[in-house]
Amino acid sequence: MDIVTTESSVQSELAEGEYGDLVVYGANTRQGRGGSRLKRAFLHPSLVMNAASNWAALAVNMVIGLLLTPFIISHIGKSDYGIWTLVASIVGYYGILGLGVGGAITPYTARYIGQKDWQSLSKFVNTALTYFTSIGLITLVASFALAVPLASFFNISPDRFGSFQHTMWLVGLAAAVGFPGSVFVSVIRGQENYVAGNCVVIAAALLRAGLTVWLLFKGFGLLGAALAVGVSDTFSLGASAILCRTLAKHVKVRLFSGSWQMLRILLLYGGTVVVIVVSDMLRFQIDSVVIGKFLGMETVAVYAIAAVLMRYSCRGTQSAFKVLKPRFAFLYSSGQKEKLQQILLRSITVASTFAFGGAAILIVFGRHLIHLWVGTKFTNAAPVLYILVGALAFEMAQNPGINALYGLDRIRPLAGLWMVEALLNVLLSFLLVGPFGIIGVALGTAIPCVMLKLLVLPYLVTRAASLPITKYYGRILPPALIAGAVVLLAALFGGL
Repeated sequence: MDIVTTESSVQSELAEGEYGDLVVYGANTRQGRGGSRLKRAFLHPSLVMNAASNWAALAVNMVIGLLLTPFIISHIGKSDYGIWTLVASIVGYYGILGLGVGGAITPYTARYIGQKDWQSLSKFVNTALTYFTSIGLITLVASFALAVPLASFFNISPDRFGSFQHTMWLVGLAAAVGFPGSVFVSVIRGQENYVAGNCVVIAAALLRAGLTVWLLFKGFGLLGAALAVGVSDTFSLGASAILCRTLAKHVKVRLFSGSWQMLRILLLYGGTVVVIVVSDMLRFQIDSVVIGKFLGMETVAVYAIAAVLMRYSCRGTQSAFKVLKPRFAFLYSSGQKEKLQQILLRSITVASTFAFGGAAILIVFGRHLIHLWVGTKFTNAAPVLYILVGALAFEMAQNPGINALYGLDRIRPLAGLWMVEALLNVLLSFLLVGPFGIIGVALGTAIPCVMLKLLVLPYLVTRAASLPITKYYGRILPPALIAGAVVLLAALFGGL
């Protein structure tokens, strides 16, 4: 099925049973012609609708973040906002306890559906739920136990000591309920229903924003902001659990009834994901360390502006195409090899067009965008933006292929590739920062990215999907050449 297939044709295929093995997993899978079109679209969304819902969730959270931050600062002040930021950072590290296990839930859910192995599916989900519930309980206990020692360690003033402690408790509670809640959302997405999962995400974000505004107006201050997070995350847990129970009829949820075999699968997959996450941190966060060491804090700020724009451009592509992960897992496990190859090639064409087209736009108009956003003092960020966006386009163009490796459980070679790139990034950044300054650090990131994503990643993807590599390159290179020509013309006649 084409990635840009219309919703009506997807529903037709579902009715004819082409994806019957998948949709029988949900509720009310077969409806008459008089059934609600909206209800069918919600229960069995197309890939395009799933991608659009990811964009919607991303946009809602970005807008809320941009609008809510100055509002919170104006109502609680710089001191309490510093406490808020510090607590959020501390609690954010609890995510390490997940050990990357959450990344396995969506593809393995789709895999067991494709195999019609409902017993293993329930055992797998219950194991994940038991694991994350246990992590949540550890998080809650740690938040209560560490609140006072951490307040002393960070020299919180006596008049703000209680605020720090209570905020730590409330945000820790939110994190604790968020762990098992993520399991239900991942299961929903594993049956290719990102729309339902994102409805929960958007509703929770709007609830959190509304409660934050109301509680701050009522004078609850920092504790009001923390309480809003706790309530919204608890709502998310309940809503996602109800949705999972409604849509995932074959999953028999029984807490603390997992198996060691399934836990081993989760931990092996999760361990590989951790390698990829750490490699990503080295790829992108080490640059600021190198610049701070050799070039100073002002140059770190310049580089950060380019990096933020680069990350936002990447998130758009990643949000759109991660919906392919469960589809690839399902098709592979159900033996639909040709359809998997067809969707992979078509999605690579779409991703390449988006990635290289978006990169060309950012390169041509990047300097003007930076001036409008943060002023002319950050003009030096423009060349860095050109290098980073141009290089990362080769990765974003192959995002469907990366998701295919996840779906087909071929992530160990992917983790190896990411780690090699991260080590080359660190080495080249240190070597090039001396002679070329901030541009050298950007090149240290760009050179291994382009080299490995153009030469090694296509080999890994085509080998896993049994595709001729020439077909794969045939979908990537034309958009890249067209985008390159546009940038060249802009440089020759318009300047950059």
